[in-house]
Amino acid sequence: MTAKSNAAFTIISAIEGGDKLVSDSGGLTKYGISAKANPGLDIANLTWADAADLFEKRYWNLVRGEDLPAPLALYVADAAFNQGGYYAALMLQGALGVQQDGVIGINTLLAVAGQDLRQLCATYMASRAVRYTNTVGFDLYGRGWLRRLFLLASPR
Repeated sequence: MTAKSNAAFTIISAIEGGDKLVSDSGGLTKYGISAKANPGLDIANLTWADAADLFEKRYWNLVRGEDLPAPLALYVADAAFNQGGYYAALMLQGALGVQQDGVIGINTLLAVAGQDLRQLCATYMASRAVRYTNTVGFDLYGRGWLRRLFLLASPR
């Protein structure tokens, strides 16, 4: 696990409730890793290290977290973790004004490099918020989803 991925998962897993076992729409969940998304995985006995490894392989690498600048890498990886990798990429590409294919490739990375990072992060997080408002269950979970965005963007 890279230092950057480790730092991102430390923040995300804390927002998700850490090592507390919870039952939510994803079934039994720990560190934000759900039984529904990971059938056959022993969630109750999941270690932080195993959860972090799964995060890096399934979400961080998918959105090219190592290639994105901080804090954008955290925001995009969290979006992949919570809203889906395809949508995380689409929202980034939409914020950049580049072709939206749902895959963060060289063209997307080159476009990121030419942006004002503060403005790009604000636009990206606004896109996440708008997507949440159009998600089924917003009336029940919306406050928590938006809280997540504010926690991510808050200084640590």
